[in-house]
Amino acid sequence: MKTRILICFVCVIFFITPIVADDISIEECMKLVSGTWINNEYRGDGIFGKQIRHENGWVDAYIEATDTEIYRKGKIEIVEAWVDNEGDVWFKTHSFVGEYEKGVEPSKYDLCRISKSGNVLEYIWSYHGPPTEIDPNHLFYRIYYRQE
Repeated sequence: MKTRILICFVCVIFFITPIVADDISIEECMKLVSGTWINNEYRGDGIFGKQIRHENGWVDAYIEATDTEIYRKGKIEIVEAWVDNEGDVWFKTHSFVGEYEKGVEPSKYDLCRISKSGNVLEYIWSYHGPPTEIDPNHLFYRIYYRQE
């Protein structure tokens, strides 16, 4: 009986554990997402061509990727982050548009993914709680590319 339990334990450790995603701290995730993200196909109407994301959570949004004047500021709080089996970093955020005050309800919720290379940021957002998947065909899907 003890042998069977030991065999089951070993199977769980070697076969089930690798399926579980790795952890990444929220601080590490904030550093990873920080930078300038652009998509030359986006030009305003709530779909900004450039976002500059700062480590402290502030986001500067620009209508077009070439703009130098900030159109809107917002703030994100990463509430959960993990690394999947392919090495992509996933995270959930609460987003706040305009003035930010701790304890205020978020303006929207995001599910985000940064590619293993660190050069592609995809996300989908919702007003009604965190999305459960990233669907490129969804109206609120966005994709950005890191500007070096």
